[in-house]
Amino acid sequence: MAVTVDSFKAAHPEFAANPTGQLTVKLAAVEARVSDDWGALRDEVVMLALADTLASGPAGMRARKVDDGKGRNVYHEKLMQLKAAHALTRRVM
Repeated sequence: MAVTVDSFKAAHPEFAANPTGQLTVKLAAVEARVSDDWGALRDEVVMLALADTLASGPAGMRARKVDDGKGRNVYHEKLMQLKAAHALTRRVM
C-alpha cells in the first residue's frame, strides 16, 4: 500500500488542516527519498518522515508535540529509532 495524502491525514490528524497541495508536494519529495529497502516498514517511514518535515517547519509548531530544544520532535525521534533498528537488522542478516 502506498502512502496517500488521505492515509497520512488519517494516521496523523494533527496535520489534517494542512493544505492538500502542500501535503501532496511534500509527500512526493519524501517518497523520492525513502528507499524500497525498508520493505514492509516503508509506508511507516514515509509517514514519519513527512510528519517530521512538516513539524520541523514554521507552520508545524502546534503539531510538534515534543521539542527538545534542538529542533527534534516526536516524529524525528521515532524515525531515528526505526533507522537504528533497520541498520542493526541489515548488519545481522
